[in-house]
Amino acid sequence: MSAPLFGPLTPIVDARADGVTYVRAAEPLPPYANSWIDRLEHWAEVAPDRAFLAEREANGGWRTLTYKDALEKTMRIGSWLLAHGASAETPLLILSGNSIEHGLLSLAGMAVGAPTCPVSTAYSLISQDLSKLKGVIDLMTPRFVFAADGGAYARALALAKSRGIDLITGDETASEADATPLSELLATPISAAARAARATLTADSIGKFLLTSGSTGHPKAVINTQRMLCSSHVMLHEALPFFKEEPPVLVEWLPWAHTFGSNSSFGLILYNGGTFYLDEGRPTPAGIATTIKNLREVAPTIFFNVPKGFEELLGAPLPWTTSLGSTETGPGAIINVKGLTRTQNVGVPHRGVELKLTPNGGKLEARLRGPNITPGYWRRPDLNAAAFDEEGFYKIGDALKLAEPGEWSAGFVFDGRVSEDFKLATGTWVSVGPLRLAFLNHCKPLAQDVVIAGQDRDDIGALVFPDFATLAEIAPDLSPEQTVRDARVHAAFGEKLAALAAKATGSSTRIARLVLLTEPPSIDRGEITDKGSLNQRLLLANRSADVDALYADRNSANGVRL
Repeated sequence: MSAPLFGPLTPIVDARADGVTYVRAAEPLPPYANSWIDRLEHWAEVAPDRAFLAEREANGGWRTLTYKDALEKTMRIGSWLLAHGASAETPLLILSGNSIEHGLLSLAGMAVGAPTCPVSTAYSLISQDLSKLKGVIDLMTPRFVFAADGGAYARALALAKSRGIDLITGDETASEADATPLSELLATPISAAARAARATLTADSIGKFLLTSGSTGHPKAVINTQRMLCSSHVMLHEALPFFKEEPPVLVEWLPWAHTFGSNSSFGLILYNGGTFYLDEGRPTPAGIATTIKNLREVAPTIFFNVPKGFEELLGAPLPWTTSLGSTETGPGAIINVKGLTRTQNVGVPHRGVELKLTPNGGKLEARLRGPNITPGYWRRPDLNAAAFDEEGFYKIGDALKLAEPGEWSAGFVFDGRVSEDFKLATGTWVSVGPLRLAFLNHCKPLAQDVVIAGQDRDDIGALVFPDFATLAEIAPDLSPEQTVRDARVHAAFGEKLAALAAKATGSSTRIARLVLLTEPPSIDRGEITDKGSLNQRLLLANRSADVDALYADRNSANGVRL
Protein backbone atom coordinates (compact mmCIF):
# COMPACT_ATOMS: atom_id res chain seq x y z
CA MET A 1 0.00 0.00 0.00
CA SER A 2 1.64 3.25 -1.14
CA ALA A 3 -1.07 5.61 0.10
CA PRO A 4 -0.98 6.55 3.79
CA LEU A 5 -3.52 4.90 6.04
CA PHE A 6 -4.82 8.19 7.45
CA GLY A 7 -5.04 11.60 5.79
CA PRO A 8 -4.45 14.96 7.46
CA LEU A 9 -7.23 16.70 9.39
CA THR A 10 -5.94 19.83 11.08
CA PRO A 11 -8.52 21.46 13.36
CA ILE A 12 -9.00 25.22 13.21
CA VAL A 13 -10.52 26.44 16.48
CA ASP A 14 -12.60 29.58 17.01
CA ALA A 15 -13.39 29.97 20.73
CA ARG A 16 -15.91 32.73 21.44
CA ALA A 17 -16.29 34.77 24.61
CA ASP A 18 -19.76 33.30 25.27
CA GLY A 19 -18.26 29.83 25.70
CA VAL A 20 -19.28 28.55 22.26
CA THR A 21 -16.44 27.01 20.24
CA TYR A 22 -16.38 26.29 16.50
CA VAL A 23 -14.04 23.63 15.07
CA ARG A 24 -13.41 22.76 11.41
CA ALA A 25 -10.68 21.15 9.33
CA ALA A 26 -8.11 23.44 7.74
CA GLU A 27 -7.99 21.22 4.65
CA PRO A 28 -10.73 21.97 2.06
CA LEU A 29 -13.27 19.39 0.90
CA PRO A 30 -12.61 18.43 -2.75
CA PRO A 31 -15.45 18.34 -5.32
CA TYR A 32 -17.85 15.42 -5.18
CA ALA A 33 -20.19 13.72 -7.66
CA ASN A 34 -23.70 14.94 -8.31
CA SER A 35 -25.34 11.62 -7.45
CA TRP A 36 -24.76 7.95 -6.76
CA ILE A 37 -26.22 7.26 -10.20
CA ASP A 38 -23.34 9.24 -11.72
CA ARG A 39 -20.98 6.82 -9.99
CA LEU A 40 -22.95 3.77 -11.12
CA GLU A 41 -22.79 4.98 -14.73
CA HIS A 42 -19.08 5.71 -14.36
CA TRP A 43 -18.21 2.21 -13.19
CA ALA A 44 -20.56 0.59 -15.71
CA GLU A 45 -18.44 2.27 -18.38
CA VAL A 46 -14.96 1.97 -16.80
CA ALA A 47 -15.29 -1.52 -15.27
CA PRO A 48 -18.47 -3.05 -16.76
CA ASP A 49 -17.66 -6.67 -15.90
CA ARG A 50 -16.43 -6.06 -12.35
CA ALA A 51 -18.62 -7.61 -9.63
CA PHE A 52 -20.56 -4.94 -7.75
CA LEU A 53 -22.71 -7.12 -5.44
CA ALA A 54 -22.28 -10.79 -4.50
CA GLU A 55 -24.73 -12.96 -2.58
CA ARG A 56 -24.66 -16.59 -1.46
CA GLU A 57 -26.74 -19.04 -3.48
CA ALA A 58 -28.44 -22.12 -2.07
CA ASN A 59 -25.64 -24.34 -3.44
CA GLY A 60 -23.04 -22.34 -1.49
CA GLY A 61 -21.59 -20.43 -4.45
CA TRP A 62 -21.69 -16.68 -5.02
CA ARG A 63 -24.27 -15.04 -7.27
CA THR A 64 -22.79 -11.81 -8.61
CA LEU A 65 -24.08 -8.65 -10.24
CA THR A 66 -21.71 -6.65 -12.45
CA TYR A 67 -21.73 -2.87 -12.73
CA LYS A 68 -22.96 -3.05 -16.32
CA ASP A 69 -25.89 -5.30 -15.40
CA ALA A 70 -26.62 -3.25 -12.29
CA LEU A 71 -27.08 -0.09 -14.35
CA GLU A 72 -29.36 -1.77 -16.88
CA LYS A 73 -31.50 -3.43 -14.21
CA THR A 74 -31.64 -0.22 -12.21
CA MET A 75 -33.12 1.64 -15.16
CA ARG A 76 -35.53 -1.21 -16.03
CA ILE A 77 -36.91 -1.28 -12.48
CA GLY A 78 -37.00 2.53 -12.42
CA SER A 79 -39.02 2.54 -15.63
CA TRP A 80 -41.61 0.21 -14.09
CA LEU A 81 -41.82 2.22 -10.84
CA LEU A 82 -42.27 5.47 -12.72
CA ALA A 83 -44.95 4.00 -14.99
CA HIS A 84 -46.89 2.72 -11.97
CA GLY A 85 -46.99 5.92 -9.97
CA ALA A 86 -44.03 5.77 -7.58
CA SER A 87 -42.70 9.16 -6.42
CA ALA A 88 -41.24 10.84 -3.35
CA GLU A 89 -44.81 11.39 -2.17
CA THR A 90 -45.72 7.73 -2.78
CA PRO A 91 -42.46 5.80 -2.38
CA LEU A 92 -41.56 2.12 -2.24
CA LEU A 93 -41.02 0.59 1.20
CA ILE A 94 -38.42 -2.21 1.28
CA LEU A 95 -39.35 -4.57 4.11
CA SER A 96 -36.80 -7.36 3.69
CA GLY A 97 -33.09 -7.28 4.46
CA ASN A 98 -29.90 -6.96 2.44
CA SER A 99 -29.95 -8.61 -0.98
CA ILE A 100 -29.00 -7.88 -4.57
CA GLU A 101 -32.67 -7.12 -5.26
CA HIS A 102 -32.78 -4.69 -2.32
CA GLY A 103 -29.78 -2.82 -3.74
CA LEU A 104 -31.30 -2.64 -7.22
CA LEU A 105 -34.63 -1.32 -5.95
CA SER A 106 -32.89 1.37 -3.91
CA LEU A 107 -30.80 2.54 -6.87
CA ALA A 108 -33.79 2.38 -9.22
CA GLY A 109 -35.85 4.60 -6.96
CA MET A 110 -33.18 7.26 -6.68
CA ALA A 111 -32.43 7.12 -10.43
CA VAL A 112 -35.96 8.16 -11.42
CA GLY A 113 -36.81 10.49 -8.53
CA ALA A 114 -38.92 7.94 -6.64
CA PRO A 115 -36.75 7.39 -3.54
CA THR A 116 -37.23 4.24 -1.50
CA CYS A 117 -37.43 3.76 2.25
CA PRO A 118 -35.87 0.59 3.71
CA VAL A 119 -37.59 -0.63 6.87
CA SER A 120 -35.96 -2.62 9.66
CA THR A 121 -36.87 -6.30 9.36
CA ALA A 122 -37.70 -6.24 13.08
CA TYR A 123 -40.77 -4.09 12.36
CA SER A 124 -42.23 -6.94 10.29
CA LEU A 125 -40.74 -10.09 11.83
CA ILE A 126 -40.28 -9.38 15.55
CA SER A 127 -42.96 -6.82 16.41
CA GLN A 128 -46.08 -8.45 17.81
CA ASP A 129 -48.60 -5.77 16.84
CA LEU A 130 -46.79 -4.24 13.82
CA SER A 131 -47.28 -0.82 15.43
CA LYS A 132 -43.96 0.56 14.16
CA LEU A 133 -44.74 -0.59 10.61
CA LYS A 134 -48.20 0.98 10.84
CA GLY A 135 -46.56 4.24 11.87
CA VAL A 136 -44.14 4.08 8.93
CA ILE A 137 -47.00 3.45 6.49
CA ASP A 138 -48.96 6.39 7.91
CA LEU A 139 -45.93 8.67 7.61
CA MET A 140 -44.65 7.61 4.18
CA THR A 141 -47.94 6.82 2.32
CA PRO A 142 -46.20 4.26 0.08
CA ARG A 143 -47.42 3.19 -3.34
CA PHE A 144 -45.64 -0.19 -3.07
CA VAL A 145 -43.98 -2.46 -0.55
CA PHE A 146 -41.35 -5.06 -1.40
CA ALA A 147 -40.44 -8.26 0.44
CA ALA A 148 -38.13 -10.84 -1.09
CA ASP A 149 -39.99 -13.68 0.65
CA GLY A 150 -43.75 -13.22 0.66
CA GLY A 151 -44.21 -16.09 3.08
CA ALA A 152 -41.88 -14.81 5.78
CA TYR A 153 -43.38 -11.32 5.54
CA ALA A 154 -47.00 -12.47 5.22
CA ARG A 155 -48.29 -10.48 8.22
CA ALA A 156 -46.63 -7.27 7.07
CA LEU A 157 -47.80 -7.73 3.47
CA ALA A 158 -51.36 -8.38 4.65
CA LEU A 159 -51.27 -5.11 6.58
CA ALA A 160 -49.99 -3.25 3.52
CA LYS A 161 -52.64 -4.82 1.29
CA SER A 162 -55.37 -3.84 3.75
CA ARG A 163 -54.22 -0.23 3.32
CA GLY A 164 -54.55 -0.45 -0.47
CA ILE A 165 -50.81 -0.70 -1.10
CA ASP A 166 -49.58 -2.81 -4.02
CA LEU A 167 -47.14 -5.63 -3.26
CA ILE A 168 -43.91 -6.70 -4.96
CA THR A 169 -42.15 -9.92 -3.98
CA GLY A 170 -39.66 -12.44 -5.24
CA ASP A 171 -40.92 -14.68 -8.01
CA GLU A 172 -41.29 -17.80 -5.82
CA THR A 173 -43.88 -16.24 -3.50
CA ALA A 174 -45.59 -13.68 -5.75
CA SER A 175 -48.59 -15.82 -6.58
CA GLU A 176 -49.18 -16.82 -2.96
CA ALA A 177 -48.89 -13.20 -1.79
CA ASP A 178 -51.02 -11.84 -4.67
CA ALA A 179 -48.07 -9.63 -5.59
CA THR A 180 -46.23 -8.46 -8.68
CA PRO A 181 -43.15 -10.64 -9.20
CA LEU A 182 -39.86 -8.78 -9.31
CA SER A 183 -39.11 -10.43 -12.66
CA GLU A 184 -41.85 -8.28 -14.21
CA LEU A 185 -39.98 -5.14 -13.15
CA LEU A 186 -36.70 -6.51 -14.51
CA ALA A 187 -38.32 -7.31 -17.87
CA THR A 188 -39.58 -3.75 -18.37
CA PRO A 189 -37.95 -1.89 -21.28
CA ILE A 190 -36.07 1.24 -20.28
CA SER A 191 -38.43 4.14 -20.98
CA ALA A 192 -37.84 7.63 -22.26
CA ALA A 193 -39.59 8.90 -19.10
CA ALA A 194 -37.06 7.09 -16.92
CA ARG A 195 -34.13 8.52 -18.88
CA ALA A 196 -35.63 12.00 -18.63
CA ALA A 197 -36.19 11.63 -14.88
CA ARG A 198 -32.62 10.43 -14.39
CA ALA A 199 -31.34 13.48 -16.30
CA THR A 200 -33.02 15.83 -13.82
CA LEU A 201 -31.12 14.49 -10.78
CA THR A 202 -29.19 17.14 -8.85
CA ALA A 203 -27.15 17.11 -5.66
CA ASP A 204 -30.26 18.28 -3.81
CA SER A 205 -32.49 15.47 -5.11
CA ILE A 206 -33.73 13.06 -2.46
CA GLY A 207 -31.78 9.81 -2.73
CA LYS A 208 -33.60 7.80 -0.08
CA PHE A 209 -35.38 8.00 3.24
CA LEU A 210 -33.88 6.34 6.31
CA LEU A 211 -35.86 5.76 9.48
CA THR A 212 -34.67 6.61 12.94
CA SER A 213 -36.44 6.52 16.30
CA GLY A 214 -36.39 9.50 18.61
CA SER A 215 -37.24 9.90 22.28
CA THR A 216 -40.90 9.16 21.54
CA GLY A 217 -40.07 5.79 19.97
CA HIS A 218 -41.99 6.65 16.79
CA PRO A 219 -39.99 6.36 13.55
CA LYS A 220 -38.93 9.55 11.79
CA ALA A 221 -37.91 9.60 8.12
CA VAL A 222 -34.57 11.33 7.60
CA ILE A 223 -34.24 12.89 4.13
CA ASN A 224 -30.99 11.72 2.50
CA THR A 225 -30.04 13.96 -0.40
CA GLN A 226 -27.55 13.08 -3.11
CA ARG A 227 -25.33 15.83 -1.72
CA MET A 228 -25.23 14.00 1.63
CA LEU A 229 -24.57 10.64 -0.01
CA CYS A 230 -21.75 11.88 -2.24
CA SER A 231 -19.98 14.42 -0.03
CA SER A 232 -19.66 11.96 2.84
CA HIS A 233 -17.61 9.61 0.66
CA VAL A 234 -15.22 12.29 -0.49
CA MET A 235 -14.78 13.14 3.19
CA LEU A 236 -13.97 9.49 3.83
CA HIS A 237 -11.54 9.46 0.85
CA GLU A 238 -9.54 12.27 2.40
CA ALA A 239 -9.59 10.82 5.92
CA LEU A 240 -8.70 7.29 4.70
CA PRO A 241 -6.79 7.90 1.43
CA PHE A 242 -6.03 4.23 0.77
CA PHE A 243 -9.57 4.04 -0.68
CA LYS A 244 -8.21 5.95 -3.70
CA GLU A 245 -5.57 3.30 -4.35
CA GLU A 246 -7.68 0.25 -5.25
CA PRO A 247 -11.38 -0.67 -5.41
CA PRO A 248 -12.46 -1.77 -1.92
CA VAL A 249 -13.73 -5.26 -1.12
CA LEU A 250 -16.23 -5.60 1.70
CA VAL A 251 -17.72 -8.60 3.51
CA GLU A 252 -20.52 -7.29 5.71
CA TRP A 253 -23.90 -7.94 7.32
CA LEU A 254 -24.76 -4.44 8.67
CA PRO A 255 -28.41 -3.80 7.67
CA TRP A 256 -29.23 -1.45 4.83
CA ALA A 257 -32.19 -0.10 6.80
CA HIS A 258 -29.64 1.83 8.89
CA THR A 259 -27.31 4.60 7.90
CA PHE A 260 -23.99 2.83 8.39
CA GLY A 261 -24.82 -0.18 6.26
CA SER A 262 -26.98 1.72 3.79
CA ASN A 263 -24.90 4.87 3.28
CA SER A 264 -21.38 4.26 4.53
CA SER A 265 -20.83 0.63 3.48
CA PHE A 266 -23.02 0.35 0.37
CA GLY A 267 -21.99 3.84 -0.75
CA LEU A 268 -18.30 3.13 -0.15
CA ILE A 269 -18.44 0.24 -2.62
CA LEU A 270 -20.53 2.07 -5.22
CA TYR A 271 -18.60 5.33 -5.06
CA ASN A 272 -15.23 3.59 -5.41
CA GLY A 273 -16.13 0.80 -7.83
CA GLY A 274 -15.59 -2.00 -5.32
CA THR A 275 -17.25 -5.32 -4.60
CA PHE A 276 -19.71 -5.95 -1.77
CA TYR A 277 -20.04 -9.54 -0.51
CA LEU A 278 -23.27 -9.84 1.44
CA ASP A 279 -22.62 -11.64 4.72
CA GLU A 280 -25.53 -13.57 6.23
CA GLY A 281 -23.65 -13.96 9.53
CA ARG A 282 -24.36 -12.02 12.72
CA PRO A 283 -22.27 -10.92 15.73
CA THR A 284 -23.50 -13.78 17.91
CA PRO A 285 -21.80 -17.03 18.96
CA ALA A 286 -23.97 -18.92 16.46
CA GLY A 287 -23.95 -16.37 13.63
CA ILE A 288 -20.26 -15.53 13.67
CA ALA A 289 -19.43 -18.93 12.08
CA THR A 290 -20.98 -17.76 8.80
CA THR A 291 -18.93 -14.57 8.87
CA ILE A 292 -15.74 -16.52 9.53
CA LYS A 293 -16.50 -18.85 6.61
CA ASN A 294 -16.99 -15.87 4.31
CA LEU A 295 -13.82 -14.17 5.52
CA ARG A 296 -11.85 -17.32 4.78
CA GLU A 297 -13.07 -17.21 1.17
CA VAL A 298 -12.97 -13.44 0.59
CA ALA A 299 -10.22 -11.11 1.79
CA PRO A 300 -11.80 -7.70 2.47
CA THR A 301 -9.71 -4.53 2.21
CA ILE A 302 -11.67 -2.96 5.11
CA PHE A 303 -13.96 -4.43 7.73
CA PHE A 304 -16.83 -2.71 9.53
CA ASN A 305 -18.75 -4.16 12.46
CA VAL A 306 -20.39 -3.39 15.76
CA PRO A 307 -18.32 -3.88 18.96
CA LYS A 308 -19.94 -7.25 19.65
CA GLY A 309 -18.88 -8.45 16.21
CA PHE A 310 -15.25 -7.57 16.88
CA GLU A 311 -15.46 -9.37 20.23
CA GLU A 312 -16.50 -12.56 18.45
CA LEU A 313 -13.65 -12.37 15.90
CA LEU A 314 -10.11 -13.18 16.99
CA GLY A 315 -6.98 -12.49 14.96
CA ALA A 316 -3.83 -10.48 14.51
CA PRO A 317 -3.75 -6.78 15.51
CA LEU A 318 -5.09 -4.46 12.80
CA PRO A 319 -5.27 -0.69 12.35
CA TRP A 320 -8.46 0.69 13.91
CA THR A 321 -10.37 3.91 13.65
CA THR A 322 -13.58 5.28 15.12
CA SER A 323 -16.10 7.82 13.91
CA LEU A 324 -19.10 9.69 15.26
CA GLY A 325 -22.28 10.51 13.40
CA SER A 326 -25.93 9.64 12.99
CA THR A 327 -28.56 8.97 10.37
CA GLU A 328 -28.95 12.73 10.06
CA THR A 329 -25.22 13.26 9.35
CA GLY A 330 -24.95 10.83 6.48
CA PRO A 331 -23.50 9.07 8.70
CA GLY A 332 -19.93 10.15 9.56
CA ALA A 333 -19.17 13.71 10.69
CA ILE A 334 -16.13 13.23 12.94
CA ILE A 335 -13.34 10.68 12.48
CA ASN A 336 -10.17 9.57 14.25
CA VAL A 337 -7.20 9.80 11.86
CA LYS A 338 -4.53 9.34 14.52
CA GLY A 339 -5.07 5.64 15.15
CA LEU A 340 -6.74 4.35 18.28
CA THR A 341 -5.17 4.81 21.68
CA ARG A 342 -8.57 4.69 23.40
CA THR A 343 -11.83 3.57 21.89
CA GLN A 344 -13.78 6.59 23.12
CA ASN A 345 -11.72 8.99 20.97
CA VAL A 346 -13.88 9.80 17.95
CA GLY A 347 -11.38 12.22 16.39
CA VAL A 348 -11.94 15.61 14.73
CA PRO A 349 -14.37 16.97 12.10
CA HIS A 350 -14.20 15.71 8.52
CA ARG A 351 -13.27 18.13 5.76
CA GLY A 352 -16.24 20.35 5.03
CA VAL A 353 -17.86 19.73 8.43
CA GLU A 354 -18.20 22.41 11.10
CA LEU A 355 -18.46 21.36 14.74
CA LYS A 356 -20.06 23.75 17.20
CA LEU A 357 -19.58 23.08 20.93
CA THR A 358 -22.17 24.76 23.15
CA PRO A 359 -22.09 24.72 26.98
CA ASN A 360 -25.03 22.68 28.28
CA GLY A 361 -25.41 21.42 31.85
CA GLY A 362 -21.70 21.37 32.57
CA LYS A 363 -20.89 19.63 29.25
CA LEU A 364 -20.15 20.67 25.69
CA GLU A 365 -23.07 19.81 23.43
CA ALA A 366 -22.03 18.96 19.85
CA ARG A 367 -23.79 20.53 16.88
CA LEU A 368 -22.88 19.94 13.23
CA ARG A 369 -23.14 21.72 9.88
CA GLY A 370 -21.96 20.64 6.42
CA PRO A 371 -22.97 19.16 3.05
CA ASN A 372 -23.42 15.73 4.66
CA ILE A 373 -26.19 16.93 7.01
CA THR A 374 -29.84 16.19 6.25
CA PRO A 375 -32.10 19.09 5.33
CA GLY A 376 -34.65 17.66 7.76
CA TYR A 377 -37.31 15.08 8.50
CA TRP A 378 -39.91 14.11 5.91
CA ARG A 379 -43.30 15.66 6.65
CA ARG A 380 -42.28 16.75 10.17
CA PRO A 381 -41.76 20.54 10.24
CA ASP A 382 -42.25 20.45 14.01
CA LEU A 383 -39.22 18.22 14.43
CA ASN A 384 -37.16 20.25 11.98
CA ALA A 385 -37.67 23.40 14.03
CA ALA A 386 -36.27 21.68 17.11
CA ALA A 387 -33.46 19.80 15.34
CA PHE A 388 -31.49 22.83 14.09
CA ASP A 389 -30.27 25.90 15.93
CA GLU A 390 -30.46 29.52 14.79
CA GLU A 391 -27.25 29.11 12.74
CA GLY A 392 -28.42 25.97 10.96
CA PHE A 393 -26.33 23.53 13.01
CA TYR A 394 -27.89 20.10 13.53
CA LYS A 395 -28.25 19.27 17.22
CA ILE A 396 -27.04 15.67 17.33
CA GLY A 397 -27.65 15.36 21.09
CA ASP A 398 -24.17 14.09 21.97
CA ALA A 399 -21.69 15.72 24.31
CA LEU A 400 -17.95 15.80 23.57
CA LYS A 401 -14.84 16.71 25.51
CA LEU A 402 -11.21 17.02 24.52
CA ALA A 403 -9.26 13.77 24.69
CA GLU A 404 -6.32 15.75 26.09
CA PRO A 405 -6.99 19.10 27.83
CA GLY A 406 -5.92 21.98 25.61
CA GLU A 407 -4.88 19.72 22.72
CA TRP A 408 -7.45 20.22 19.96
CA SER A 409 -5.57 18.05 17.48
CA ALA A 410 -5.78 15.06 19.87
CA GLY A 411 -9.47 14.71 19.09
CA PHE A 412 -12.64 14.45 21.12
CA VAL A 413 -14.05 11.86 23.48
CA PHE A 414 -17.74 10.93 23.53
CA ASP A 415 -19.21 12.34 26.77
CA GLY A 416 -22.72 10.91 26.76
CA ARG A 417 -26.13 12.00 25.48
CA VAL A 418 -27.20 15.39 26.82
CA SER A 419 -30.88 14.41 26.55
CA GLU A 420 -30.36 11.50 28.96
CA ASP A 421 -28.45 13.37 31.68
CA PHE A 422 -30.31 14.55 34.78
CA LYS A 423 -29.86 16.22 38.16
CA LEU A 424 -30.15 14.60 41.57
CA ALA A 425 -32.17 16.34 44.27
CA THR A 426 -28.92 17.98 45.39
CA GLY A 427 -28.54 19.67 41.99
CA THR A 428 -25.65 17.39 41.02
CA TRP A 429 -25.55 16.44 37.34
CA VAL A 430 -25.44 12.75 36.45
CA SER A 431 -23.77 11.85 33.13
CA VAL A 432 -25.80 8.81 32.14
CA GLY A 433 -23.84 7.50 29.14
CA PRO A 434 -20.44 6.95 30.79
CA LEU A 435 -22.08 5.68 34.01
CA ARG A 436 -24.18 3.16 32.12
CA LEU A 437 -21.11 1.81 30.31
CA ALA A 438 -19.17 1.63 33.60
CA PHE A 439 -21.99 -0.37 35.19
CA LEU A 440 -22.25 -2.83 32.30
CA ASN A 441 -18.50 -3.35 32.09
CA HIS A 442 -18.29 -3.89 35.84
CA CYS A 443 -21.33 -6.16 36.11
CA LYS A 444 -20.47 -8.53 33.28
CA PRO A 445 -21.75 -11.18 32.80
CA LEU A 446 -24.65 -10.75 35.26
CA ALA A 447 -26.32 -7.80 33.52
CA GLN A 448 -27.47 -7.70 29.91
CA ASP A 449 -28.45 -4.02 29.93
CA VAL A 450 -29.33 -1.25 32.34
CA VAL A 451 -31.33 1.98 32.63
CA ILE A 452 -30.03 4.68 34.96
CA ALA A 453 -32.60 6.40 37.22
CA GLY A 454 -32.49 9.09 39.89
CA GLN A 455 -33.82 12.37 38.53
CA ASP A 456 -34.75 14.59 41.51
CA ARG A 457 -33.86 11.73 43.89
CA ASP A 458 -31.23 11.61 46.61
CA ASP A 459 -29.09 8.98 44.89
CA ILE A 460 -28.68 7.05 41.65
CA GLY A 461 -30.55 3.81 40.98
CA ALA A 462 -30.47 1.24 38.19
CA LEU A 463 -33.14 -0.81 36.43
CA VAL A 464 -31.29 -3.95 35.39
CA PHE A 465 -32.16 -6.42 32.65
CA PRO A 466 -30.33 -9.52 33.93
CA ASP A 467 -28.61 -12.18 31.84
CA PHE A 468 -30.75 -15.11 32.93
CA ALA A 469 -28.46 -17.66 31.26
CA THR A 470 -25.62 -16.53 33.52
CA LEU A 471 -27.83 -16.31 36.60
CA ALA A 472 -28.98 -19.89 36.01
CA GLU A 473 -25.46 -20.99 36.95
CA ILE A 474 -25.84 -19.18 40.27
CA ALA A 475 -29.45 -20.19 40.98
CA PRO A 476 -30.41 -23.13 38.71
CA ASP A 477 -33.87 -24.45 37.87
CA LEU A 478 -35.74 -21.25 38.69
CA SER A 479 -38.18 -19.16 36.68
CA PRO A 480 -37.20 -15.55 35.90
CA GLU A 481 -39.60 -14.34 38.62
CA GLN A 482 -37.96 -16.65 41.17
CA THR A 483 -34.45 -15.81 39.97
CA VAL A 484 -34.72 -12.06 40.60
CA ARG A 485 -35.87 -12.76 44.17
CA ASP A 486 -33.20 -15.35 44.97
CA ALA A 487 -30.77 -14.52 47.80
CA ARG A 488 -27.79 -15.96 45.89
CA VAL A 489 -28.50 -13.68 42.94
CA HIS A 490 -28.92 -10.70 45.26
CA ALA A 491 -25.57 -11.51 46.88
CA ALA A 492 -23.83 -11.62 43.49
CA PHE A 493 -25.28 -8.26 42.43
CA GLY A 494 -24.66 -6.80 45.88
CA GLU A 495 -20.97 -7.65 45.63
CA LYS A 496 -20.74 -6.02 42.20
CA LEU A 497 -22.67 -2.95 43.37
CA ALA A 498 -20.43 -2.46 46.41
CA ALA A 499 -17.22 -2.79 44.38
CA LEU A 500 -18.50 -0.31 41.80
CA ALA A 501 -19.52 2.16 44.53
CA ALA A 502 -16.03 1.94 46.02
CA LYS A 503 -14.66 3.37 42.75
CA ALA A 504 -17.16 6.26 42.68
CA THR A 505 -15.81 9.80 42.85
CA GLY A 506 -18.99 11.21 44.38
CA SER A 507 -22.79 11.07 44.26
CA SER A 508 -22.80 11.63 40.49
CA THR A 509 -21.08 8.27 39.86
CA ARG A 510 -22.31 6.20 42.82
CA ILE A 511 -25.16 3.78 42.10
CA ALA A 512 -26.75 3.04 45.47
CA ARG A 513 -29.57 0.66 44.52
CA LEU A 514 -30.87 -1.52 41.73
CA VAL A 515 -33.94 -3.52 40.82
CA LEU A 516 -33.88 -6.66 38.66
CA LEU A 517 -36.49 -6.80 35.88
CA THR A 518 -38.08 -9.87 34.35
CA GLU A 519 -39.94 -8.29 31.43
CA PRO A 520 -37.54 -7.58 28.53
CA PRO A 521 -37.65 -4.22 26.74
CA SER A 522 -40.42 -4.05 24.14
CA ILE A 523 -39.88 -2.90 20.57
CA ASP A 524 -43.63 -2.29 20.22
CA ARG A 525 -43.65 0.12 23.17
CA GLY A 526 -40.58 1.91 21.82
CA GLU A 527 -38.38 0.78 24.74
CA ILE A 528 -35.73 -0.71 22.46
CA THR A 529 -34.80 0.09 18.89
CA ASP A 530 -34.40 -2.52 16.18
CA LYS A 531 -30.63 -1.99 16.58
CA GLY A 532 -30.87 -3.10 20.22
CA SER A 533 -30.38 0.34 21.79
CA LEU A 534 -32.46 1.13 24.86
CA ASN A 535 -34.63 4.25 24.93
CA GLN A 536 -33.78 5.52 28.40
CA ARG A 537 -36.57 8.08 28.53
CA LEU A 538 -39.38 5.78 27.44
CA LEU A 539 -38.22 2.92 29.65
CA LEU A 540 -38.29 5.15 32.72
CA ALA A 541 -41.78 6.35 31.77
CA ASN A 542 -43.13 2.89 30.97
CA ARG A 543 -41.53 1.29 34.04
CA SER A 544 -42.53 4.01 36.50
CA ALA A 545 -43.83 1.38 38.95
CA ASP A 546 -40.39 -0.23 38.98
CA VAL A 547 -38.78 3.16 39.58
CA ASP A 548 -41.14 3.77 42.50
CA ALA A 549 -40.28 0.34 43.92
CA LEU A 550 -36.59 1.13 43.50
CA TYR A 551 -36.94 4.20 45.74
CA ALA A 552 -39.55 2.86 48.18
CA ASP A 553 -38.74 2.95 51.89
CA ARG A 554 -38.63 -0.83 52.02
CA ASN A 555 -36.46 -2.77 49.60
CA SER A 556 -38.50 -4.71 47.03
CA ALA A 557 -38.27 -8.47 46.66
CA ASN A 558 -36.27 -8.03 43.46
CA GLY A 559 -34.13 -5.13 44.69
CA VAL A 560 -30.54 -4.81 45.91
CA ARG A 561 -29.19 -1.87 47.92
CA LEU A 562 -25.87 -0.83 49.40
